[in-house]
Amino acid sequence: MNRRGIMDVLEEAMEIGKSVIPEGNVSTYIPEIAKRDKHKLGICLHTVDGCFYNIGDYEERFTIQSISKVITLCKALEEFGVKHVFEFVGMEPSGEAFNSLVELDLKHNRPFNSMINSGAITIASMLLEKCSFEDMVACTQKVCLDDQISLVMESFQSEMAHCSRNRAISYLLESKGIIKANVEDSLTFYTQMCSLTVFAKKSG
Repeated sequence: MNRRGIMDVLEEAMEIGKSVIPEGNVSTYIPEIAKRDKHKLGICLHTVDGCFYNIGDYEERFTIQSISKVITLCKALEEFGVKHVFEFVGMEPSGEAFNSLVELDLKHNRPFNSMINSGAITIASMLLEKCSFEDMVACTQKVCLDDQISLVMESFQSEMAHCSRNRAISYLLESKGIIKANVEDSLTFYTQMCSLTVFAKKSG
């Protein structure tokens, strides 16, 4: 497919995306995120032959939120290996909300997977043994090809002030012996990673 063809596909995808924006809302349980404009939408496509295609608000920075779970899992696998990591978190879909305590409390002694909050907090606790937050910022900058990635302090503070459910999850994980690091340190590390700023465009 030539450049015009690719742009046609992206333009169609953008129009489809924009058409369903009115059906959703930004998260309101974190006040700082509730301020964000839900109409911002950007796409950056990087093809295997090294070409970039950008459309929409691709230079608009936003906090990475739960996509950080992918980066922390990759780093944990790099540091500890597959066998050790998956002794503490599973690989199965949970069937519950991303921030649910139900299955962890009633059905299993470890998080079902690393992409729900209980699993990501567990991974954060593991990484504290080997990595500082500054190490993880550098890792994220490298993975995302963006040396401007940094902590958005307003988002971090807002999330920490309204994270009762994640705090409850953290203490439940501690009570089950799943996390060994300090609960508040683990929760802080997890929330800092969610509060990193990224954008869709490749930096530089």
